[in-house]
Amino acid sequence: MTTKEASTLKYIGVYLLAVFPYNLVSTILVGLTAEAMFTNLSVAIIITIFDLAIWCGIFIYVYSRFDDINVHKVMPYVAIFVVLGILYTLYIFGPLSFLDNYYFIVFLAIAEPIAFLYIFYNYFQTKTYNFI
Repeated sequence: MTTKEASTLKYIGVYLLAVFPYNLVSTILVGLTAEAMFTNLSVAIIITIFDLAIWCGIFIYVYSRFDDINVHKVMPYVAIFVVLGILYTLYIFGPLSFLDNYYFIVFLAIAEPIAFLYIFYNYFQTKTYNFI
């Protein structure tokens, strides 16, 4: 049995279904811990790991639920949105001193999105790969 190709509207809907819950949870998490993240490296790393786990978990769960969504077609768009998010974050913190926000920028703004892209793509790449 073959699955029918999803429509463009479904691709957009699935992306929104994944991004809205993540943004809500991430905004609350980072909002509650932002002050500590700016001053403490270990807190920045721990919050980044939690946020990354939530981000990957939500996206992988949502995209796994839809068999007719081809993640390989989605990946360039997700990568573009992630890069735009990195640039937007750097733009927001641009007027502030980089050294004052070093932990936040390096971990949450740059390393986490890159790790997300790797984990998200790698999950679906290995899931569809035939090891036999």
